[in-house]
Amino acid sequence: RLRAVSSSEAAVEVFSVGPNPTHGALRVQIPVAEASRVEVAVYDGLGRRVVVADAGEIATGVHPEALDLGALPAGVYLVRATVQPTGGTAPVVHTRRVVLVR
Repeated sequence: RLRAVSSSEAAVEVFSVGPNPTHGALRVQIPVAEASRVEVAVYDGLGRRVVVADAGEIATGVHPEALDLGALPAGVYLVRATVQPTGGTAPVVHTRRVVLVR
C-alpha cells in the first residue's frame, strides 16, 4: 500500500481503492494531511485520462470519493489522486492499479 506523507514526511493514513477487481462502482479513500485541493483521475492502459473527478478543496482527514467506471470497457486502469496542499507545500500523488471486469 502507498502511504501519504505530510510535509514533515510522517505517515498519515493509507490511500485505498476498492473493491478490486470491480464491476464499475469504485470507492477511493484519500488521506489529506492539511487543507488541500484534490483531483482523482483514472487512466487507461495507453495513459489516457478516461475519468476525472475534482473533489475541490477539502479539509484534513480521510475522504471517500465514489467513481463510476461502468461506461468503460473491461481492463486494467490506474487510479491517481493528486493532493495539492493550499499551504504551498509539494503535492502528494497516490496511484493504485484497479481491474475492471464484466
